[in-house]
Amino acid sequence: MRKKILCIPPWHGWYVEAHVEYLIRYLADEFFMEIATIPYPPYKNFLDRFPNEGPFKRNPDEYDLLWAMWAGHWAVPQDEYAHKMAVVLYQPGEGRSIGCKVVGAATPKVERNFADYNIPFHSLRFGIDTELFYPVSELRNGYCCDRFHVGYVGNHANVRHMLTTVISPLRNLEGVHLMLFPHSWQNNGGNFDDWDGYNLLPYVVTGDKRWTGMPNIYNRMEVLLRIDQDPAYSFPTLEAAACGVPVIATDSGIDHFITEKGGGILIPGDRSDHMNNPDITAKNVRNAVIRLRDNRKEAEKMGQKGRTIIERHWTWDKFIDAWRKFFREGVS
Repeated sequence: MRKKILCIPPWHGWYVEAHVEYLIRYLADEFFMEIATIPYPPYKNFLDRFPNEGPFKRNPDEYDLLWAMWAGHWAVPQDEYAHKMAVVLYQPGEGRSIGCKVVGAATPKVERNFADYNIPFHSLRFGIDTELFYPVSELRNGYCCDRFHVGYVGNHANVRHMLTTVISPLRNLEGVHLMLFPHSWQNNGGNFDDWDGYNLLPYVVTGDKRWTGMPNIYNRMEVLLRIDQDPAYSFPTLEAAACGVPVIATDSGIDHFITEKGGGILIPGDRSDHMNNPDITAKNVRNAVIRLRDNRKEAEKMGQKGRTIIERHWTWDKFIDAWRKFFREGVS
């Protein structure tokens, strides 16, 4: 009989659920998995509504495992959410059978948030389909050799800030051509008029549709720029690396797997540094882009290292094996 697992997302939204569908698909032979519906805004007054709303409209005793999804690409929850989630799920001695049995995530940052709640923690990550995302030298070399193409992905919450203080200065660099991914911007009250004059590209993230055409777009880049701390956008980083594209990135909780191994350039500082001192961030980003623009062989070697890292540590096979082991331990 298949074990039954309730997946409790850390966020209200289709983005998280779309990626959990991959887990459900690949592990269906052993586990019956359901995704809980989280009210919006996520966990607002969650304790006051417990246990009559949100995911606990279901009977938790029906499941072999309650999985708090501080995991995969959405890897670094805010401390406030982590606290509320842990308090709700782990309340021994109050006559409640609900208990968060295990937490899985892609970075040790999450472990610190849950350290006080005596909940088992496993370090996990999602994987990349290396047969779908792979280098195509003909595309990159034949696209437009006199221009240096820089792709950018960022969070809607600070996109205007980054657009005006970090990205705009790159527009004046000789030979540099920006390729921007404004996904989430319009859906969160933004206006594409703010992007007038920029080269916009679609980035579709619903189910398998997100893969249509994306490998071709990555292979037309010389570098991917990631100036953000939100791990929700880690997939473009990994996908680009799998296509042999070097990454210029701030610490988003997952990019260090690429950058510290030589697959790109890590921009120093944390989120507050980038928001409060944008001129310094802009200078560091500009210098990194110039460095790779003027040393394309170095950029090519970084891209090759990134691809090697993906092949060794981020493949679908490794991903499925790790998560299967994780759920087996959880239900036991």
